[in-house]
Amino acid sequence: MNINAILFCVFTLSVIAVPSTSRKCTPHNPFRVNGTQARNTTMCPHECTCVYCIRHIDQTHMYASHEVRCTQKQFHRIPTRDIPVDVNYLHLNYNHISGIKSNALANFREIIVLTLVDNILQYNNIDDDSFNNLIKLTTLYLDYNRALSHVPRAWFLKLTALKSVYIRYSAVQTLQSGVFKNCVNLISVHLTGNQLISLPADIVRNHRFLKNVDFSRNSITNLEDNMFLDSLNISRLFIHKNQIRTISKDVGIQNLTKLLRFGFAFNPLSCDCSLVWFRQWLNQTNATLINLDDAICEKKNITMMNFDAESLRCYDVTIIIIIATCSSAAFLTVAGFLIYAFRWDIR
Repeated sequence: MNINAILFCVFTLSVIAVPSTSRKCTPHNPFRVNGTQARNTTMCPHECTCVYCIRHIDQTHMYASHEVRCTQKQFHRIPTRDIPVDVNYLHLNYNHISGIKSNALANFREIIVLTLVDNILQYNNIDDDSFNNLIKLTTLYLDYNRALSHVPRAWFLKLTALKSVYIRYSAVQTLQSGVFKNCVNLISVHLTGNQLISLPADIVRNHRFLKNVDFSRNSITNLEDNMFLDSLNISRLFIHKNQIRTISKDVGIQNLTKLLRFGFAFNPLSCDCSLVWFRQWLNQTNATLINLDDAICEKKNITMMNFDAESLRCYDVTIIIIIATCSSAAFLTVAGFLIYAFRWDIR
């Protein structure tokens, strides 16, 4: 047995003894004998750190993830030529990357996590098919890109493995309809701290695995009807610190029976007839309601929980229509009778 094989066995045995919560990293893949790795898996940008780290699936199963960290390196573009093709975790945070070309990530089909936090990304400098080859991508971080004003659907068309997307504290003003439609395994959507005024009606529809939704700290004025249709596994929903005055029953929040945490404070709630159903639902839900003392009724100077919905005389729209119809019919009947009775005088 040669020296490389012996070293490999020793390393493997030492890794097995490591608890599942710890990681051991090395410049080379420990599950391959040194010297047998392809050159394009061992190269690394000289400004970056490239290591293989052992990750435990359970007590007996593990794998080596290739992690490439190129943070705070003054990059203006992704260093495509020097990044190893088998990279699993690619971290490009705190650089000056403003765009992503079609071929910039084309060779990195093994990427699981991609982080581009705190760059200067602009949506019109990111090609529509930039992420198309990332078929194994499960987590995408685009936080703190303060020039990122729009998020198109094209970026996510091929990301069927995506589970978590983070676009927080950027400058997003609009999201294209159907933006996450093809992300069939989506679990978490985090869009907090942007400049959103409205949301596409289908942004979180038909996502059966979706659990975490955060739209907080925007300027959203309204939630669309049936927004949560067929996404009934949501357990955490945050819409606090927006400009929401009312929430229609047709939005479907009351259908989220697995909801565990719900944040809606710091909104200018109207506390009128349109929110009677919502106030009653708050008494019935088992979810933990976040910052209840800051859920204030605008112009009433009381908290939402002190809003006495029962004291309002609110009538169902159907009843109002029936009353209006009957009143109109009665008026026309009386008018017709009077006209007929005094027809000769009228002549």
